[in-house]
Amino acid sequence: MANEKPLQNQNKSKTSKNIERSIDELIGLAKGLIADGILNEEEVLFLVQWMNSNEHCRGTWPANKLFKRLDHMLIDSDVDESERKELLVFLRDISENSPECSKLVHPIPFEESQPQIIFFNRYFCLLGRFAFGPKKLLEAEIERRSGKVSDEVYMNTNYLIIGFLGNTDWRELPEGKMIKKALENRNLRIPIGSPISIVPEDHLLEALENSS
Repeated sequence: MANEKPLQNQNKSKTSKNIERSIDELIGLAKGLIADGILNEEEVLFLVQWMNSNEHCRGTWPANKLFKRLDHMLIDSDVDESERKELLVFLRDISENSPECSKLVHPIPFEESQPQIIFFNRYFCLLGRFAFGPKKLLEAEIERRSGKVSDEVYMNTNYLIIGFLGNTDWRELPEGKMIKKALENRNLRIPIGSPISIVPEDHLLEALENSS
């Protein structure tokens, strides 16, 4: 019994290292697959085989997003051209948003403590590209839970949801204007409701899963 806890810690450490190794491998695969700008059927099959061999990292970003994406695409046992293009964009996003690239990015001013996301009668604005899939699908999930979605940040916007924006300083991007506006609204501490919260996609997806 005395050695049980150290053994558990060793197993956790080994599992963590295995997951980290697999995630590094996935990011390397993504970079290789996007090199020619085309994703063919054989490459999709290779990704499926990789998934089957790496179930242990199903819950870790970005593998969790890949698993969800491919699980959805494979419902009809076929990945068509439009889905392959969508998957190519996703692979490009995760390779560009890998830890070594993220160091180059000016950090987006997310909340220090992520808020509880309430959907009913709350106003959302979505910005960037999303691992979940096309923005319209994410909007539909929010609206299905009685949330409201707009293309702009307004005084009554409750949540600005940020997807992938690229590896340049967000302040220099066209989308940066919306983030700046959200910051201005947040700092106003508007008396007619809660100030806007700037939230990453992962936090929204967790809220969607918990409310489904």
